Formats: sequence, C-alpha cells, structure tokens
Amino acid sequence: MNKIAFLLIFLILSVSSKAQEINLEELINKAEKATTQYTLTFKNLSADELKTFVYFKNDGKIDETRIVKSNFIVYQSPRTNKIDEYRNPLEFNGKNVSLTDEKISDFFEKLAKSSSDSKEHDKLRSEGNRYDGKFRSWGMTLLQINPFYRLKSFFNFSIIGFETISERKVVKIQYSQNKPTLFYKVNPTNEELNTEPIGWRFDTMISDDLRPTNPNMKGEIWLDAESGQIWKNSFKIEIKPEKISKPVLTSEYSYEYQPSKFGILIPKIFQTISYRIQGKNDSTLKATKIADRKFEYSNFTQIDSEIKKYEVGK
Repeated sequence: MNKIAFLLIFLILSVSSKAQEINLEELINKAEKATTQYTLTFKNLSADELKTFVYFKNDGKIDETRIVKSNFIVYQSPRTNKIDEYRNPLEFNGKNVSLTDEKISDFFEKLAKSSSDSKEHDKLRSEGNRYDGKFRSWGMTLLQINPFYRLKSFFNFSIIGFETISERKVVKIQYSQNKPTLFYKVNPTNEELNTEPIGWRFDTMISDDLRPTNPNMKGEIWLDAESGQIWKNSFKIEIKPEKISKPVLTSEYSYEYQPSKFGILIPKIFQTISYRIQGKNDSTLKATKIADRKFEYSNFTQIDSEIKKYEVGK
C-alpha cells in the first residue's frame, strides 16, 4: 500500500471515529433551536449592507456592475407584529441616493396603511431593492436558509468532516435531497405557485418550456459542535424538467457567518451565482452565468427599533 492510499484510509477512519462521537440527530435539533434564536435576536439588530451585483451577457462578458450601500433593519408590522426585512439604500455606484428623514417617515406612514401582509411586503421589497437590477433577493438575511425543520424528511444527512473556526469545533455535514418537495420552488408554474406549502423560492431565467422544473438541492453545512449554530451553508440547486435527460445547475449559494457579542453568529458574506437556462430540450439546452451577487455585512448595532422614530404620529 502506498503512502497516499494509507493517508486517505487514515483520514477516513479518523473522520468516522469522530463522527461516532457526535449524535447527528441531536446536533440538527440544536441547529433548529439555534436558527429560531437567530431570528429572535436578529430582529433587534441593524447593520451596514454592501451589495455587489455583477450581471453577464449571453457571451459571458460583463453587462453591468451595481454596488449598493444600505442600512439593513428588521421591520415589525404595526398591524400584525410580523417581521420583515427593510433596506434603506444610501449609495448606488458611488452616488448618494439616501432619503431625507421626512421621506422615510412618509414611506412608513404609507406602509402602515397597507391593507394586507402581501402589500406591505411588496412595498418593503420595492423600496429596498430599487437599485438591484435584474435579480432581487429577499428573506435570506433575517431567516437562515437551511435543510432542517419541514425540509428535514426530504434529505439525507451525513457527517463528512470537522474543522475549527474562530477557535470553535465545527461539524461539516453533507446533505442531499432524496425525494421531491414543494417546500421550495424554482420558477414555479401558476399551479405550483398557488400550492401549499409556501416556502423558499430560487428563481432564475429559464425557458417557459422547462416547467415544471422539478428542483433538487444538495449542499454542505457547517454547524457549531456545541451550540448547533450555522457557521456556513453552501448548496446548489439543479432542475430536471421532463424535456431534458440530465439535471442542469441553475444556482449556487454560499452563506458565511461570524462571531458577535449578541449571542448569535451574524451574517458575514453571502454569495449567489445564477445561471440563464435557454432551450427546450437536450439538443438546444444552454446554460450560462447571468449574475454573481455578493452581500457583505458590518457594523452591527443592537436597537429597540431604528424605525420607531418614523412611526406615524411620533
């Protein structure tokens, strides 16, 4: 047996031995509780958000780059107390686009008069993403995307390694989807869109001929061995419409978190790569990168509510 083969066997046995020391089910249960605590804590935080969006032409050349600096704040509805993301854009490609306090106050006054949750949500998205261009992302900062909770029964999980991050022991877990689910959707048909459950959406640019998309998710997630908090989550989304013989990659996601003084791991860098899927069948199918989007977070502050000063009548 050569040295390389021996080393590989040693590493496999070492990982297997350590994995036996970790109860995977218990760790996932910890992770579920930790993600709930993340949202509860995060709703009282604000941060600086730097978005760098690069869009590509069909030939792979850069079409445009958008750099947006914003304040990120969690909004709590005065009607229902539901929470949502609010972004206050400050700068776009080096140009000051910040609103005056008077205009922000006017926005929240109109927002408070929304007749439904969906209209309130749409106004928040429209305001916060007005400089983003072709693609708009929402919900990933306040709510941690993960394969747990309702999605758990649709995935296989296995421990594949151990790492140390910021002097913490971290368990690396691989997950792969083993059966279809509507808990997340990719470019859904109208029928799928109106079908419960309502969950994550990972849309991109595809031909209408490639629906239903029949998506599949697989990835790796790094969990703190003691607390179950997410240090990193990296996954891919593939689709397999009936008209094509092999799955095709539509998007890639990477979410990295960092230590904080707030008792949770907070966002550090999120990155999303989306692909344009063209064609109607195997012979005409073509996949090209359309967007590379990066979100960077800094200067987190704990607040009662930054938007309270804009409440109607205050």
